[in-house]
Amino acid sequence: MKTKRLFIIFVLFVIVVSMSSYVFSEENISATEEKTLKILLLDYEDAWNNQDWKSLMNFYHKDAKIMSGRGRLMVSKAKFTDAVQSKIKRYGSMKFCKPKIKISGDEAKVSATIIFAKRKRDVRYYYDMVRENDKWLIIKEKH
Repeated sequence: MKTKRLFIIFVLFVIVVSMSSYVFSEENISATEEKTLKILLLDYEDAWNNQDWKSLMNFYHKDAKIMSGRGRLMVSKAKFTDAVQSKIKRYGSMKFCKPKIKISGDEAKVSATIIFAKRKRDVRYYYDMVRENDKWLIIKEKH
């Protein structure tokens, strides 16, 4: 009877330990991916502030839809590429603040307030992102 009780306690212990390591490993993966996305935001910021529009375009998926202009129209990456150089000059340097990141598999939703040097107010931007070939890309950008 005592042996049976010890065996049950041992089995429960093994189950609890294996479940906790699974949960911790999932949290570690999520934390790592969140850190990766925060680094991506910093790299985006650097490309913008260096007026490197070609590098900036590498953050966008080939099928990306980007909100642009006062009319808040959704445009293709190609159309946005044509306008981004003048937008960088018009808005001046930028800084991401208060990013919020939610990751689900190979998709992420990222939002951040952007402070532009030449704009009177801060703007909250929203990014839908996808991971392709271990690289996170913006598939949709709104503000």
